[in-house]
Amino acid sequence: MAIHAIQLVPIEQVQLHPQNPRLIKDNRFEQLVQSLIDFPDMLHARPLVVDEDFIVLGGNMRLHAALRLAYAEIPVMQVTGWSDAQKREFMIKDNASFGEWDFSILANEWSEEPLGAWGIDLPKDWLEPEEEATSSGSGSGDSPDGEEEEEYKPEPRMIITFPSAEDLQHAEADVQELLDRKYPGARFTVQVGERNG
Repeated sequence: MAIHAIQLVPIEQVQLHPQNPRLIKDNRFEQLVQSLIDFPDMLHARPLVVDEDFIVLGGNMRLHAALRLAYAEIPVMQVTGWSDAQKREFMIKDNASFGEWDFSILANEWSEEPLGAWGIDLPKDWLEPEEEATSSGSGSGDSPDGEEEEEYKPEPRMIITFPSAEDLQHAEADVQELLDRKYPGARFTVQVGERNG
């Protein structure tokens, strides 16, 4: 088995894998195309993985996007000597999502980034405060008395998950006590919902 260095090859030399079970549709595909437009160097940092016949094992959707954008060449990393079973295993594992997003870190450290446009599946309530602010106004950006309204800025928030409802109940009193003592004016709400992931 050998894994070769990244090389640029003519895009017509690379073939989509006909049995790759990974799909990308409509809006998600458009986001992928836009991501290649916005950040083309990422394709060089994460090249397609191809076998000895230049059939894609990893990156079928990126190849679709590059074809849409009429790329002449595409970076690939070629692997040779893999069995059919290894190729099939790679195709699945390359697309599997073993991890989960830490939405607390995303909300606190990455909230200014266009995460949805970058392909992150955000919780349904991620944009609720902003949507409420924009839908409650007149839509013109002006207040009824003619003065411009202040730009909406989402409230900083922290998301804490608990392994059980019992742990959540015990924590509520502790959190309220901490807020009253150290952070007057801060408030918290409890929302029980489905697990993400």
